Amino acid sequence: MKIEELDQDSLKGVLAEYVTRPDRLSDLFSYMPSEDGWLKRRSAEVSKRSFTHKEDLIQLLAHKHSSLPYNQKCLEQIHKLEQENSLVVVGGQQAGLLTGPLFTAYKAMSVIILAKQYEQELGQPVVPLFWVAGEDHDLDEIRFAYTSQQKKWKKKNAC
Repeated sequence: MKIEELDQDSLKGVLAEYVTRPDRLSDLFSYMPSEDGWLKRRSAEVSKRSFTHKEDLIQLLAHKHSSLPYNQKCLEQIHKLEQENSLVVVGGQQAGLLTGPLFTAYKAMSVIILAKQYEQELGQPVVPLFWVAGEDHDLDEIRFAYTSQQKKWKKKNAC
């Protein structure tokens, strides 16, 4: 594999826009990370929602993870979901896509670290959730983002 370092001048598409002109992408996101107080606003918004099968999900996750080795930390995170004000940070990766397995591990660690940071900042439980997609996908399937416009979903090319 050939790895090249890219500078900002060589970025193209949505990545270049996100790095150099994030305001131009604001319609793709509910909150821009550069906005002051976005995390607290998002937390308040999510806290107003109710989830009817939350207890069933917690039981299922606990059951599935209880037989895995080295599961104590994972089960601790799952049981944080029992608290009424708990939040979840979600991330994922198509296994093997882009740079390979190390990239997937790095992204999973990033979600864990981000959950810890949000938990400290908000003063409420934040659970990291990371999924690994094992199906076969290609780049055509990940080059689009869907946004809500006038109460309908609109497909936007992200490249």
